[in-house]
Amino acid sequence: MQIFFIESVEEFLKSNSIHFARRGNTISFEAPNLPKLILVPLSEATTDAAQESEENSESVIYLYEDRWRSTPQITGKRLLAHLGHFQRIHARLCKVVTLENCKKFSITPTQFNEKVRAFLNKYHPYGYLKCDFPYAFLYKENIVAAGSFSGTGKNGFEWTRHATLPEVRIPGGMGKALEAFVQNRKKEGILKFEVMSYSDNEWSNGEVYKTLGFNEEEGLPPITYHIDPATFQRLNYRRWQQAIGKSSSNDFITIKNRGSRKWKKYFNFTL
Repeated sequence: MQIFFIESVEEFLKSNSIHFARRGNTISFEAPNLPKLILVPLSEATTDAAQESEENSESVIYLYEDRWRSTPQITGKRLLAHLGHFQRIHARLCKVVTLENCKKFSITPTQFNEKVRAFLNKYHPYGYLKCDFPYAFLYKENIVAAGSFSGTGKNGFEWTRHATLPEVRIPGGMGKALEAFVQNRKKEGILKFEVMSYSDNEWSNGEVYKTLGFNEEEGLPPITYHIDPATFQRLNYRRWQQAIGKSSSNDFITIKNRGSRKWKKYFNFTL
């Protein structure tokens, strides 16, 4: 299994004319300023060695075998985007659609929620999560990015999801999404609040949050998941328990992700 995974990634890079060198599970690239790629076979994702991190490295991607096998086309496009092969769409060319303005785009709130749900289930690594404030970016009337915020209590919100089409980069996109959310809360009369979020250590060091003025706090440790050997889907504990009851096989593979960094930003406006 491990050999197939590594050879498959190598063949993918070669087919896209990307020059690289591999040493063990680490792939480096000839082109400057590209991230180091560390391959994480399922057989190694179950060990403590898989959790060794490079905290000081600013550009490392940890490509887990289950991601590669479960969604090869989407993960491949996402990897290419990180390696500089992407379509650039500037945020100023996109329209931000929210629950507050979706009727202007001839769509009901229910329909809008369903479109955001479908987009995130397809393109976000962890899928859709029930939310209070979905949003989407329209470019030439097509959704190219979507995400969500949810309330966490009095004057607190969490930025729970953000995803773009895997082959697309939207410079300024997350900033535009945050600004739309903040302005909608101000219109509601909420002038003092905080927004927190997490960045996935497998693919990101959270640099975009720093750019947006967020401060880093203590993050989340690695989380255990269970891999369905038939689909290579990553299941949390609840979904794993449900799957066990429906499956004739108990050969689920237990792995740990790389945890997440936590980010928080405070907003304080005056009338």
